[in-house]
Amino acid sequence: MFKMIFENALGKIEMGGGTHEKMNVTAINGFGNPAKECKTVSFSGQAGAVTTSVRELSRTMTVAGVFKGSAREVSDMYKILSAAGVLKTDFNGDRKKISCRAVSTDGFERIKSSGMYKFALQFQADIPYFSDWEKRSVSVFKRENQVTSPFTLPTVLTKRVNVKTEVFVDSEDIVYPTIVIKNYSGAATGDSFGFKILNEDTGKQIEILYAVQAGETVTADLGKRRITASIGGSVTNCISSDTVLSDFYLKPGKNRITVLNYDNSLSIAAYLMYDNAYRTAVY
Repeated sequence: MFKMIFENALGKIEMGGGTHEKMNVTAINGFGNPAKECKTVSFSGQAGAVTTSVRELSRTMTVAGVFKGSAREVSDMYKILSAAGVLKTDFNGDRKKISCRAVSTDGFERIKSSGMYKFALQFQADIPYFSDWEKRSVSVFKRENQVTSPFTLPTVLTKRVNVKTEVFVDSEDIVYPTIVIKNYSGAATGDSFGFKILNEDTGKQIEILYAVQAGETVTADLGKRRITASIGGSVTNCISSDTVLSDFYLKPGKNRITVLNYDNSLSIAAYLMYDNAYRTAVY
């Protein structure tokens, strides 16, 4: 048994396999490994070719089945399908989602004298990877006196401490996290301010040299290559000269993240969020 949901700001369409009461899916395609484009070069006097690059292409997914309902409901679904959205899948509890848009939605064909329609919907995903329904969130700062005890997200760093946290990523490809730093105290004081975040397993780090204000939150969205502060606005230019935002990512498996707060006076909570990237939704 499985179910699917396509949703956006205009509404949502629920589908399911087996005995779904409204939209019974009978066939799907395009939910396995994405297609690849390989570039090769050939050399005179040598058999075969040498592959120089491999690129995974955008994904096309097809969902077909039978819809039981009214012409008005079909019209409402056309409106929802007119805009981009997220397609969620649930195959026996394994939940994935992918951003996409409907590219072929004229597949509702009325079955004469039955009150039912055959349908075939086609979705295009520019980025071919699925992610979990919910983002993963991991604390990367904790109280100094909680090193050996359980803690909840987010936790508070009460003094300057070099904290190391092991983050295990289930993704099948690298992922760019969003790092959120919350200041629970007053404004930064003194000559030392800012934060350094290091991934010891990739050897890459980012350094944000920004003096946070009282109660301010700093968000580093590494996927979009931008850093914003809730009071100060865009602070992407406040990175150190040797920081390259596109270099900082989480690799599949173990990532040892070390965080350093430069200002002793601040009480800081920090965590990172990320989406795993999966090549398939069906197992």
